[in-house]
Amino acid sequence: MVKKPSQSRRRLLLERLEDRLLFDGAPDQPMTVEPDVMVQTADVGEVTSAEVAASDAPATGNEAGMRLLESLSQISGMLADDVAAETATDQASLEDAIIDQVAESVVVPADPMARREIVFISTDIYDYEYLSLNLPSSVQIALITGDRDGMEQIAEALQGETGIDAIHIISHGSAGQLWLGSSTVTAESLRTVHADELEIIRSALSNDGDILIYGCDFAAGEPGMEAVNLIAAAAQADLAASVDHTGSHASGGDWELEVQTGSVEAQTLSFAGWNGVLAPGPISLKDDGGTDDVTQDSSDVTGITVDYTNRTSGLLTVAVQIDPTSNSGSDTSNIAIVFDVDGDNNSNYGFAITLGGAPNFSVQQFSLFYGAADNQNNKISGSQTTIGTWNSSTGWATSGTYLNGPLQTTWALDTTAVDPFDGLFDSRVTLTLDLDDILGHWLSLGNTGTYSSIRLMNATTQPSHSASSAPKDIGISTAGPYLAVNDSATINEDSSVTLNVAANDSVGLSPSSIELGTSPTNGTVTIGSNGNLTYTPNANFNGTDTFTYLIYGLDGDARTATVTVVVGAVDDVPLAANDAFTTNEDQPVTGTVATNDSGLGDGGLTFSQLSSPVNGTLSWSSNGSFTYTPAANFSGTDTFTYRVTDADGDTSTATVTITVNAVNDAPTTTNDSVTTDEDTSIVLALGDFGTYSDPEGTTIAGVRITALPAAGLLQFFNGTSWAAVTVNQTVTAASITAGNFRFVPSTNQNGTPYTTVGFQVSDGSLFSTSRVLTINVTPVNDPPAVTDDSFTTNEDSPVVLSVLSNDSDIEGGTLAITQINGSAIVAGGSSIVVTNGTVSLNAAGTQLTFSPAANYSGAISFQYTVSDGTGGTATATVNGTVNPVNDPPVAVNDSNSTTENATTSGNVLTNDTDPDGDTLTVSAVNGVAGNVGSGVTGTNGGTFTINSNGGYTFNPGTAFDDLAAGQTRTTSVTYVASDNQGGTSSTTLTVTVTGTNDAPVSTPISNQTSTDSQTVSFSVAGNFSDPDTTNTLTFSASGLPAGLSINATTGLISGTIAANASVSGPYSVTVTATDNASATTSRTFTWTVTNPAPTATNDTGATTENANTSGNVLSNDTDPDGDTLTVSAVNGVAGNVGTGVTGTNGGTFTINS
Repeated sequence: MVKKPSQSRRRLLLERLEDRLLFDGAPDQPMTVEPDVMVQTADVGEVTSAEVAASDAPATGNEAGMRLLESLSQISGMLADDVAAETATDQASLEDAIIDQVAESVVVPADPMARREIVFISTDIYDYEYLSLNLPSSVQIALITGDRDGMEQIAEALQGETGIDAIHIISHGSAGQLWLGSSTVTAESLRTVHADELEIIRSALSNDGDILIYGCDFAAGEPGMEAVNLIAAAAQADLAASVDHTGSHASGGDWELEVQTGSVEAQTLSFAGWNGVLAPGPISLKDDGGTDDVTQDSSDVTGITVDYTNRTSGLLTVAVQIDPTSNSGSDTSNIAIVFDVDGDNNSNYGFAITLGGAPNFSVQQFSLFYGAADNQNNKISGSQTTIGTWNSSTGWATSGTYLNGPLQTTWALDTTAVDPFDGLFDSRVTLTLDLDDILGHWLSLGNTGTYSSIRLMNATTQPSHSASSAPKDIGISTAGPYLAVNDSATINEDSSVTLNVAANDSVGLSPSSIELGTSPTNGTVTIGSNGNLTYTPNANFNGTDTFTYLIYGLDGDARTATVTVVVGAVDDVPLAANDAFTTNEDQPVTGTVATNDSGLGDGGLTFSQLSSPVNGTLSWSSNGSFTYTPAANFSGTDTFTYRVTDADGDTSTATVTITVNAVNDAPTTTNDSVTTDEDTSIVLALGDFGTYSDPEGTTIAGVRITALPAAGLLQFFNGTSWAAVTVNQTVTAASITAGNFRFVPSTNQNGTPYTTVGFQVSDGSLFSTSRVLTINVTPVNDPPAVTDDSFTTNEDSPVVLSVLSNDSDIEGGTLAITQINGSAIVAGGSSIVVTNGTVSLNAAGTQLTFSPAANYSGAISFQYTVSDGTGGTATATVNGTVNPVNDPPVAVNDSNSTTENATTSGNVLTNDTDPDGDTLTVSAVNGVAGNVGSGVTGTNGGTFTINSNGGYTFNPGTAFDDLAAGQTRTTSVTYVASDNQGGTSSTTLTVTVTGTNDAPVSTPISNQTSTDSQTVSFSVAGNFSDPDTTNTLTFSASGLPAGLSINATTGLISGTIAANASVSGPYSVTVTATDNASATTSRTFTWTVTNPAPTATNDTGATTENANTSGNVLSNDTDPDGDTLTVSAVNGVAGNVGTGVTGTNGGTFTINS
């Protein structure tokens, strides 16, 4: 691999993931061959392991391991970005970057209680990051890098570990080889250089630890099984490995590990989203214009795959050079080199084949195969035209056959054969060469690993790992320098042939190693100790048969050749031989008459029956097999004949003799049944054991019990007691006839069928086949189980009785109470009278209520009957006690009547009684003991006074004065009658009061003052009322001032007082109110009428200084009632009238009357 110095690289951030075990390693991107171009990342310095350690110094071992997988995911993403954007750093730089991040192994401890499994992943695997990130979180992970021995890396990781349950190894592999880091693990290395590592692995595993190896084909063939067994034995582990491609189904693989040693308990890993296989890894080429050297120095691989992806620009020419080696090997062996080239309409590809090196090739054959859409415009140029010998200086040329194409032509192959690979031409070239010196090695690319396939990928598709078109074959199509040659032989029908098949095979192939490959279809093959094969055709077979054999060379690889044997037909005549068979009486015999017949004729034999047996029946098949069934109880000899016919009609006949030996026949009987009632045992008779029959005419000698009943007891009488019968016990016919055999069902159990008994009948020496006696037990209704009940209650107190609570029914029937003392009782219906009380049944029918007779105390007893609904009844007794208690007195309501304002009296205890005859007293009135002997207001008025001896008085007072004559109203109080023994009774005393007519009543009328000529409206109705609210008052008045009157209905006094009324006053006015019964009441008041004052008006006058003036001050004054006015005072002094009076500001006024 060509590298340029690494540029500055992107810093990778390591972050925590779930707990896992990790080791350092590089990615298994396809190994990039790019001499001129490297992937770059910009502006970030190189990250060393020291920097990683420093940046994560506080992290634990767990945390460092956790961060690695996310870092790998980031690397993968950055790679995709950077490759598309830049072309600076190659795949090796990516490897260095990852290894820089993980300088040391990181071990993450696991939960000691959980299953411990470690997965080792080779970083040489395509997209190993995906595998790492998609493992179960419960496993630990270790990455194996390609820079040193992978077994040493595994041993270092497991050093000091114990109790690991499983180790998974995911790496490239092939038959018996596993690529781990820089080492190739084989059976030889396991025995030598890797023995110490296996011991460390053994110490790390638990006692039943597993190893699972996922490399392709690792367990295939002898080399694979040898390596598998070596690892399993050395590690003392159960091991699973693959015999085919491991990986993506789309790539031809699967995740099944087909070979196992021991019991592998670990679950096989699988990755549905991974698109690769674990075969030797691919190689990627960049379109950088450089030359990449991919060499093949192998002759023992079955093929090399070269796969191209689309190219966007520039010409990519892939040159394959095939060189013999200078190492020793087998000479003059033929190989075929097959080129199958498909174009994809892309003119950016070229393809070249170069044969070179020393010693020389000897060309045997050359041919070119066209594809389905070929065109003749392509050429393979050359100057030589004959088959010759190739060497590096002169080259060679050969005539070629143009196959599967539209025309025949001659091709010349020079030193280099070039096809522009432009998509216009699809061809296949086959070269058959003689090679002088070829040594078996794997295809290699530098020292980075060994491969059996090459994948050439364009840089634009490489980062996304896109799948390319189906692989094309380029490389070795035979099995190396040794060739096994097909063989053939011709023999006659029914004869064998021995072949020395190794005689025409290559020198170096060992006859002693020959193994049978595919078996012949119409014969068998045996292998002699000298390697010779003996073929024996099947009887009468003729035609062509083939088989293959494997022969091994010094290189340990097997070659396969085919042997064809032609078997000629001969005419055969069949020969039938008499047959004899023996059977016992009543026993069919099966046989085949062909067994002892000789000669198969011309094949196609058919056998036909000629005659039938006399004492039996025959079932016949055309292949000569038959079944002879003797007639019932027949013994002796019987015969029949048959004919055998071959394919061309040849026949032969023979007789079959059947000897039937006489035997004692076992008796027969039939199934039977018996029936008994529930809780009733049944004595079994001989006739209960089926219909007995015996070919020899014997009578039944006994019955053997083969199966006991699952319920109930089967018993026999042993002379002193009934004992349980045991399995296989035989009861003699005499004992059964004597009635000493019986069945007893379990108490209260029944059923149809109830149980079964297995039995055989005996004729004295043989027993019949087992039969079944079915025992039916007819249900019999059991009466309910009832229990007497008891109770206690107080005098006059009913009691509820749940009499069914202690009653039950064995059949589980619902119990119902139907009778009391023999009389029917109905749920929710009338009570039944019993002595000193009554009994009733609630509506649910579940409880009785007993009510004692009034004031009764003493013993109570009555019976109740229950029914189970199916005819069963039972009667139980209820016994009870009624405790005596003091009976309260019986107080009866009292009543009396009186008229309004009239007092009445009586005694409230007169009609009250006491059941016990106690003397009664009144202990409370209106619920208050203190009211006894004191007046208490009734509910509607009046005063009740009730004394302790029951005597009382009622005074209505005026509370009923509102009643009209004949109108009534009641009033009442309550009182408590006490027997002084704690018994009390409360009742009511009610008095009815009848109303009488009451005279109206009045209140004083206030005195009135008015003036002459004053208009008046004054009502006196408010001063009068009638206690009898239904009465209507009529009003009258006397002594009113002139001009006034009273309204008789409303009591309104109104009118205008006469102008001179004041002259006659004051007035004494009397108002009288009269009710409907002419009862009256009167009120008198004084009404004073006064003269009204005149109205004086201010007067004015005017004069000059020192000049008198005069006038009349009364001229503008008035009087309401028209009286003549006079001046009666000047300045408030009557004496000033007619006398000079000084004015307020001087001057003298003289005003006359």
